[in-house]
Amino acid sequence: MSVTLAKVGVIYYLGYFYEKGIIVPQNHQKAFEYYMQAHEYAAAQNIIAKLYQNGLGVAQDNTKAFEWFLKSAKTDYVDSQHELSNMYLKGIAVAKDINQGVYWAERAANLGYDKSQYVLGSMYDKGDVVPKDYKKALDWYTKAANQGNAEAAKALKNNEK
Repeated sequence: MSVTLAKVGVIYYLGYFYEKGIIVPQNHQKAFEYYMQAHEYAAAQNIIAKLYQNGLGVAQDNTKAFEWFLKSAKTDYVDSQHELSNMYLKGIAVAKDINQGVYWAERAANLGYDKSQYVLGSMYDKGDVVPKDYKKALDWYTKAANQGNAEAAKALKNNEK
């Protein structure tokens, strides 16, 4: 590991400490500044996006949030893929695009992200975003529930009736 990469890791964790108020007083603006210095990390990109999304330490800006989620998602950072899916499905900072929403949900779900697995199960269960498919719904719910996703476990129980 290069010294530069190690330094970026230290900077990332300084941002984390300020974001969460660990050892130092919580300060989202300082957290944002440190995360920006560590923007090479997909995890930092994801948090930068969330800070923009929620207006913490920086002015709320869904367009910038989308851009940072996209950078992170392209590296297979599943939380960012999940957030992109949500933004496409709801038309937040981007034109509503069901195909892109499903694409990013599937990408994260196939990488094992339980939240996206649950969302896909719900989509197939309800049939309002994709064609209703009971088998696919149960498959995604099961995958998510096997990882401890309580909502998926509840959906499986409800489908047993």
